[in-house]
Amino acid sequence: MRAFHTLAAFASLGCAAAAVCTDVTAENYGVDSACAPAPAFYCPDLKAENYQDPASLGSTNPVPLYALCTYGLYACNDMTADNFVSWWYGMYTSASTGASPPWPQRALGKYTSVPALCQYHGCNDTAAANYDSKATYNDGTCVYAKRGCMDPTSATYSAAFTESCAWAPPPPKAPPSAPPPSSPPPPHPMPPPIIPPFDPPWPHSPSLPTIPPPPALPKLPFPPPF
Repeated sequence: MRAFHTLAAFASLGCAAAAVCTDVTAENYGVDSACAPAPAFYCPDLKAENYQDPASLGSTNPVPLYALCTYGLYACNDMTADNFVSWWYGMYTSASTGASPPWPQRALGKYTSVPALCQYHGCNDTAAANYDSKATYNDGTCVYAKRGCMDPTSATYSAAFTESCAWAPPPPKAPPSAPPPSSPPPPHPMPPPIIPPFDPPWPHSPSLPTIPPPPALPKLPFPPPF
């Protein structure tokens, strides 16, 4: 019995200690309980434009909410392009200049204009008569010249031809250019020796002395007979 009275006393003290939450920022403001912090909703997607790190919120009750995430859209904003969609302007905040405006509570994303994404139909064949330099893909409308005889006096004339088949003579060929002058041969390292012409010294050379004839031998007497 004493234990029952003790528990009843503690219960009465607990009821007396309960107080109403007076924090106006609390989730349970005005309720007879401890104040609960209000949730701080944030976008948890790392690929979103407005991703937030929960540690940077400064709240003790961060709550991830993917519905808050906003994503960038890169598209063509040329109304004359084939892939222009008018409702993109109403769904996305325009940021063509690269600026980042403040996001509204329910913004779906950022709209960035990329002219290179625009697609235009037309004839993109440079050989066609109706070539369109703005066309990014061929829509099958290319028109080509019909070459034939456009002389009404000719038997092969046809009004359907749009280009004459008469070919102009080719321009004369330019004469071949002269070859560049050849470079002179390199100098010889040693000039060859100069050899005078051969002139035999005899018998025309006057520089040699004249040799006199030998003297005549004396006549010996005839030997005596035996």
